[in-house]
This record gives sequence, C-alpha cells and structure tokens, in this order.
Amino acid sequence: MKILETRIFYTDDKISKIVVLGDCTSVGKSLSDVRALIATNKPCSGYEFIKPNETLSDDLIRRVADYGMEVNPDEAFPHWKKTYK
Repeated sequence: MKILETRIFYTDDKISKIVVLGDCTSVGKSLSDVRALIATNKPCSGYEFIKPNETLSDDLIRRVADYGMEVNPDEAFPHWKKTYK
C-alpha cells in the first residue's frame, strides 16, 4: 500500500486515533483501490490499536496502514478525490 495521507488525533497530549489513506492498487490504474484505515487507543480484536504512551513513528503509521480497521475513505478524508485524482 502506498500511503497518501495520515491524520493524527490527540487526547490529553497522547495519540488517541490515527487514520491512514492509502492506495492499495496493485495492478492497473493507480488510485483505483483507495482505502482508509483507522486505529484508536481502544483494543479491537484482530486490528491494530494504539498502546498507552506510544510515540508517533513511521512504524506506527505503517502498522495502522497494514492492520487498521477499514473505514469509508470519503468520510475519513472528504476531499481526497479532489486532491489525488
């Protein structure tokens, strides 16, 4: 997955949510399989979550992109089509 954009949310100076917009297109026209993935600080079985006192890093963003819960990209990144298409 090619990461296009990341949004990071904080609560009480700690990371509470990360949302990643990524292009999952493997063959053909790029941006034909764009997905948004999310991780929060609340554990959810089978998905990446943000551990207490976790620091922001490229590795954390990559883990969210690889193992986060999929959400609607149009809701998470309302203007992504104007920006990337």
